[in-house]
Amino acid sequence: MRALYNRVVLTATAAFLLLGGCVQAPLQVAPIAKTGHPAALVNTLGEKIAAAGKEQVDVLSPTWFAKARASHAKAQSGIEKGISLNTILESIATGNAQLEQALKAALKSRAELADVIKSRDAAIGAGAEQYAKAFSKVEADFTRLTRAIEVDDVRTAQRRRREVDDRYRHLELMAIKDAALGEVRRIIETARTDKLASLVPKSFQIAQAKLADADKAITLNRYDDAGIAQKVGVAKFYGERMLQIGRIVGGFKNQPLEDVVLWMETQLSSINAVLEGSDSRNLSFEDRRGAILDGIALLRRDRASLSNLIETKNMEIKRLNQRVSHQEGRTYQERIDKERLAAEKARLTADARRLTAERERLSAEKRFNERYTQVQGYFSADQAEVYKQANQLVIRLKAIQFPVGRADIDPDNYPLLSTVQDAILAFGQPLVAVEGHTDSTGTEAMNQELSQMRAEAVRQYLIENGTLSDHKITAAGYGSTRPLASNATRAGRAVNRRIDVVIHPIVD
Repeated sequence: MRALYNRVVLTATAAFLLLGGCVQAPLQVAPIAKTGHPAALVNTLGEKIAAAGKEQVDVLSPTWFAKARASHAKAQSGIEKGISLNTILESIATGNAQLEQALKAALKSRAELADVIKSRDAAIGAGAEQYAKAFSKVEADFTRLTRAIEVDDVRTAQRRRREVDDRYRHLELMAIKDAALGEVRRIIETARTDKLASLVPKSFQIAQAKLADADKAITLNRYDDAGIAQKVGVAKFYGERMLQIGRIVGGFKNQPLEDVVLWMETQLSSINAVLEGSDSRNLSFEDRRGAILDGIALLRRDRASLSNLIETKNMEIKRLNQRVSHQEGRTYQERIDKERLAAEKARLTADARRLTAERERLSAEKRFNERYTQVQGYFSADQAEVYKQANQLVIRLKAIQFPVGRADIDPDNYPLLSTVQDAILAFGQPLVAVEGHTDSTGTEAMNQELSQMRAEAVRQYLIENGTLSDHKITAAGYGSTRPLASNATRAGRAVNRRIDVVIHPIVD
């Protein structure tokens, strides 16, 4: 009995080792500090999940995406029910890790199933979802492929992806054909319903052949829009022609042959009447057809004669206009000379104004560059970054610090802000904009409010210390919408938490 137990243990161990390639490593969950605001963290996780859904992560990594969404829902429910903070933070941390795993799996799915994903997108774009049953089946098989990739079973995904790709392409082709050939198919079906196939078999066969040509053209090159449109147009023409012939023939079904001849005679007579020909019903159909063609030829000659006459009259009008112009030539030339002199004077005046403006611009640019160089020397590299932005000067305060989540100006910042005052006053009485920026920690609303408060605090300091009057200084908060570095690292977040002082000199 003991020997049997040992064999079972050895067999199970061997099986575990053989299957180890398909067993995933435990989920790495990074804990969240209790200082984090749970509601803001839940909202951030929700936004990340929504963004991932828009990138199709829900189908490229369905298992991990569903788990991340469940963890988010659990954390959200925990806040509503008021459960312990530890439990809520644990759910958020788990959701973040699951979403990160989903993003990694989705990236792998995109690499391994690139051709299938392309065919799937093309099928959806063509309208393949209208075939609900068939589309649901291939979607289920596609999900099996992405689930296999989630557990690193790439071999299964590679083995079955061609079949799924072919089925997506087949649905796409069906949708393209239904969209392009739907109207022609309805025409053929109408002919069958009205039993026109037996009445006009030749026309029916031609229409069917043209439909088959269009169908074949789509099969050979489903993306040749111009070629498909041409083939479909031909098929539609012959289908409509077949309907018209069938309806005429059906209208004379079981009618005496004389009625058919009388109907044809009426059609020819109506055309002859328009041509103002004499009553020719006593002639043969060949003679009547010839008379109609002669009438048409006569109309064409009359039209050509009228065109020649119009051209002759136009030439006469042109010659008369030339004579009138010659008679008025002297007055006209005097007017032209006067207008030319006025235009030349206006051009010279405009050139003089442009030169004056250019001199003023160059002078202002020189003064600006001199003051820019001067202000650069006010700050050390660790205090601020000073650079030009078009005709403005930006002082990016690197050394200014605020308490976490607050907008109070610490006295340690007074020397730096005093130097900022000197920099502003170097430009006389400029316009100044104080801009506040934060990193992406917290909600957008919180970041927006905090950045506005900090910008306003710097503005009030400058006003209260007599730098400029209040109408010359504005404050604006931009939250985390204008990052300079990645918010994924501590160093990047530190760079993004900043105050920019933008000086717009007044031209003097």
